[in-house]
Amino acid sequence: MHDILLRNALIADPEADSLRTGDVAVEGGCIVEAIGSACTTIDCSGLVLQPGIIDTHVHLGINPLSYGMVARAGVTTALDMSGPIEKLLDEFSCANVGINVAALNAILPDRNISGKNPDREQLRNFINFSRRSGALGVKLLGGHFPLTPEASHRMVETADDSHCYMAWHVGTTEKGSDIEGLLEAAEIAAGHPLHLPHVNAYCRGRVRPVLEECSIAEKVILEHPEFTTESYLSARNGAPLDCDAAGKPRSAITAGTLTRFGFESSASGMEAAIRAGRLAVLFPNQREITLLTGTDAIAYLKAHREHCDGSFDGVNPLESRVFFASQKRPNGAFLVDAISTDGGGIPRNVILQNGLSLVELGALTTIEFARKTSLFPAQMLGLKNKGRLLAGMDADLTIYEGRTYKDYQAFLKEFPDTRVTEMDTVLGCEGSKKMLLTLHFDCCSLMMAYLLDSKEVCHVKAIFDSIERSLGTFSFSSVFPLVLTDRGGEFRNPAALECGQENLIRTSIYYCDPMCSWQKPHCEKNHEYIRKICPKGTSFDDYSQEDITLMMSHINSSPRQSLGGMSPLKLAKLMLPSEVIDYFGLTEIPDDEIVLTPALLQK
Repeated sequence: MHDILLRNALIADPEADSLRTGDVAVEGGCIVEAIGSACTTIDCSGLVLQPGIIDTHVHLGINPLSYGMVARAGVTTALDMSGPIEKLLDEFSCANVGINVAALNAILPDRNISGKNPDREQLRNFINFSRRSGALGVKLLGGHFPLTPEASHRMVETADDSHCYMAWHVGTTEKGSDIEGLLEAAEIAAGHPLHLPHVNAYCRGRVRPVLEECSIAEKVILEHPEFTTESYLSARNGAPLDCDAAGKPRSAITAGTLTRFGFESSASGMEAAIRAGRLAVLFPNQREITLLTGTDAIAYLKAHREHCDGSFDGVNPLESRVFFASQKRPNGAFLVDAISTDGGGIPRNVILQNGLSLVELGALTTIEFARKTSLFPAQMLGLKNKGRLLAGMDADLTIYEGRTYKDYQAFLKEFPDTRVTEMDTVLGCEGSKKMLLTLHFDCCSLMMAYLLDSKEVCHVKAIFDSIERSLGTFSFSSVFPLVLTDRGGEFRNPAALECGQENLIRTSIYYCDPMCSWQKPHCEKNHEYIRKICPKGTSFDDYSQEDITLMMSHINSSPRQSLGGMSPLKLAKLMLPSEVIDYFGLTEIPDDEIVLTPALLQK
């Protein structure tokens, strides 16, 4: 009997070059022939299954939350590109996340090596120490913390002599992290094996027009088969925000990006960039690292000046991102070996999100996407048991589904007048069993909330069933034709929510992209009203549905400037069937009686 049987998946096999519907079985952590029954059977109808995604460029050491962020983005194996390996080993043992991790130890001048021109012995000692500590290899962080050209050359030679895997974020004390730095690195490393990270990052139009820089980089790659490469698909970069005693950024890239965007290369320049919306600060939230902006970001930066990272928006042009993801060699093979993220702890783990956008655009096929995200990265890293769907291979699998935000956008483009409901949950305090299910009608800003006994699909379905029984299937479908939500566990069975009485389809469920709550902005904005009455830390256990309906009556009776001074409830009476308003049980509250404070529900 198999441990797990994955049934009816659309199998993307990059090695066999086939896309077919079938089954995959797992036993003892390995892929086996799908014969007979299993302890656990999972129906994967409508889902795509491919070998596990391998992200060949992440940064996990930013925060222990990084491991979970990578896993939730569909990644099964990740190569950390800076370390330090000791920190990663300590964190990984406690992360409780089922991913495979390898790491390169980064050279940091005046931190783990003396000065910017270390001799060969220092470099050899660093390599030996890194490998003894468990690192796969080493990395030059030339863009951020450069060595001299001479020391960089010594590092490349020493790594090759030691048969050590080496990556180089190009840049030296003479050349920056741009197309000129790439040309310099190619000249220095010629004839030696080298991993060139994020090729797109050297083609940002800093020296020449973007596409011209892409052509130069293409020529470099074609002339150096000894180099392996990857590129990423995010418009954002990652940038350390710590400063020296004079208030200057320690990272050369941070300093250069500030200057390029017209800000002073200093701590005050960072604050100005935040105010201008160019720079966000990485903030460790409860479950993942998010991006802080505005005054909150400035306050956090000031409080954590020595241990703070950020991300600049609009750094990577679309042209170079698409070019390196899809460009082919004259023989039909891909120019760049893999799609990466340079993410991990930086919130841009978008291999699936943005990679599948290229599939939808026709820049990649589903099979090509699987090759660039699994088969080729496995070959890059010498992982013989990964990247393929053969019996005996590691059962590292990535399964993804449609109903994406891109699908949602495509639907609305075809049917622009479709009524949209945004759906979410509002959690109570830690230990609170109950939570709120919120339904927001975008057409009129009306929001309804229901108490849920737990974060399970069955409770959400019960709400849908109750509304359908009252309104009828036809009316339900006209009121809720399209529901946009996130991939929380309570929403992960779309078929159960879409299918109503007599197995009739009553709605269509679509999902926001991972970590993109801004894609349902109306719902998120209206949650602020709920938090005025039920601040974070409030338990919903002592409230009844009548209490919640009273709260929503006050919220929906509050006039909104965005609605021309009307309240959501008044507008809803014009735009929604009267039986819907009646079912929700909402009461219009006079303006002078509206209470949007905790006092409303005080017992």
